[in-house]
Amino acid sequence: MKRSEQFITVPLDEGLIVARRDGDRLFVMNGSARFMWEKRSEGVADADIPRLTAMHYGIDVEQAREDFGKTLLRWQAEGLAEPQRNCRHYSIGGVPFDVHYPNMALESVVAPIFSHLESERNAENGRSRKDFELAADGAQFVLRADGIEILKCGDIDALIDKLTLSVVMHAEDSIKGLVSIHAAAIGTRCHCVLVPGASGSGKSTLAAGMLASERISYLTDDISPLDGASLRIVPVPGALVLKSGSWQALESLLPEVSGLAIRRRRGQEVRYWSPPVAQVAAGPLPVTAAVFPRYESGRKVELGRLSPLEGLSRLIAAPCVVSAPITIETIDRISGWARAIPFYTLAYGSLADATQTVEDLLGS
Repeated sequence: MKRSEQFITVPLDEGLIVARRDGDRLFVMNGSARFMWEKRSEGVADADIPRLTAMHYGIDVEQAREDFGKTLLRWQAEGLAEPQRNCRHYSIGGVPFDVHYPNMALESVVAPIFSHLESERNAENGRSRKDFELAADGAQFVLRADGIEILKCGDIDALIDKLTLSVVMHAEDSIKGLVSIHAAAIGTRCHCVLVPGASGSGKSTLAAGMLASERISYLTDDISPLDGASLRIVPVPGALVLKSGSWQALESLLPEVSGLAIRRRRGQEVRYWSPPVAQVAAGPLPVTAAVFPRYESGRKVELGRLSPLEGLSRLIAAPCVVSAPITIETIDRISGWARAIPFYTLAYGSLADATQTVEDLLGS
């Protein structure tokens, strides 16, 4: 897209007012910034603009080069110019997205969180590709989605939290499942087990512990969309977010977790763990059981059966969201699905015992 198609520009005295056509902000440029902007719009190379600026204003070319460098960085941070950046291509649950990194320092921190989702650029699968752009503006970090600023902050952890959440929400919006369940899901090549629960219930810990076995595949850590056509769980395999309370329990099963950077997420210390690419589920899987975990120190593992009514009640409280509009047919399909799968409670004091119990359910 040409710059003239991307931006609206209106002269004001010797300066210029600039706005993105799809944006919600105005940018006011002084005379020298206007000169540089217009030269770039004419197709003049960035390397030549300082020399032309120096000639136009009768200033030292080194001063002009420094001024243009600062101006260009500011434009890049504000989304008015393309930054010198690296773009990585990803796919989550068949939904493509790109992340643009402004420098190696930021890329080295953020990219490992999405390493299990990297894909070829042409892996569209008929889905709309989302562009996430990271920028560094002095002490501030900026995150844009399709050119629109969605976060500006001075905290790298807040940036990571917003980006990881935005990626998952992009996938969920694109998939449009019959029901979106707050649950982890792990499985084999044939089927999966749902692990629903509120934040802090231990579902991520249990899912990570299961993935210590190479036989287990990973579907999701947080949002489990139930496909309306097949009534299978569609993979949305974001990085697992492991709170500090789980680190010691996972130490013997996944020793690599202890070497991951500690981040803060919503007031808690966490580590983001990306599972091996080979263990990411290739497609939707049917649910063979739903397990509601509860950790109790020193507790022997105990699996308790729930009725379909009790199981569905807990699932709704996890919570889950049903796609609108809800119809009689929707309710019939959900209740029929709930009657067809067993629901369990899982009380445990040993993560190793809990993972073995769930693996037995998958095997049966």
